[in-house]
Amino acid sequence: MSGDRPGSGPGGNCVCPKCGKTVSHMRGIPCISKKCPECGARMTKG
Repeated sequence: MSGDRPGSGPGGNCVCPKCGKTVSHMRGIPCISKKCPECGARMTKG
């Protein structure tokens, strides 16, 4: 089921696990493929 666990579904935000920076999640682009604009770490879905 989509939306019942972190990281599922198209909405939400991408969060940097290193510095905590949050950016909007773009549909079709996994957060892990994005780099944090602040520190360069890989983003996670939050």
